[in-house]
Amino acid sequence: MGKRGKPPLPSSVIDIRGGARHYHRKKEDLELEPNPNPNIPPCPDHLDAVAKEEWDRVVEEIEALGIVTNLDMSVLASYCNSYSRWVRATTKVNEEGYFYTLPNGYQQQNANLSIANKAEEMMLRAAGKLGFTPSDRSQVKRVDNPNKQEDRKERFFK
Repeated sequence: MGKRGKPPLPSSVIDIRGGARHYHRKKEDLELEPNPNPNIPPCPDHLDAVAKEEWDRVVEEIEALGIVTNLDMSVLASYCNSYSRWVRATTKVNEEGYFYTLPNGYQQQNANLSIANKAEEMMLRAAGKLGFTPSDRSQVKRVDNPNKQEDRKERFFK
């Protein structure tokens, strides 16, 4: 089994960040990469009320960026679902405390704290994939028309 590094960046992100000359990928490979049209996917029915509220909140923000497609629905749904789980578990921890005392006098960590920590980890991982975190956002520059594709001649003569 070979070494695994960071997954390759999509060509749309490479273009936004300044083009292929900054990355170790051939222009020909980038041109062959699928380029779906930006489109906000519909909110899945299986999300609970808190997750749907978060979906509506973030969709409003990312729609203007033009970087999310229907193919990203599961990542966006995972983010919203993890957010909802994190909110519920964190609320329980705030109500019940971090620890509780067992009948024998020992203290045990509230199970909701573990749930909240795992949900937060999953939420931040999905947020990073969608460009929600400050470090991911700092590497993305806004483009005028995300659907515009230059042909090879235009890029060559630039």
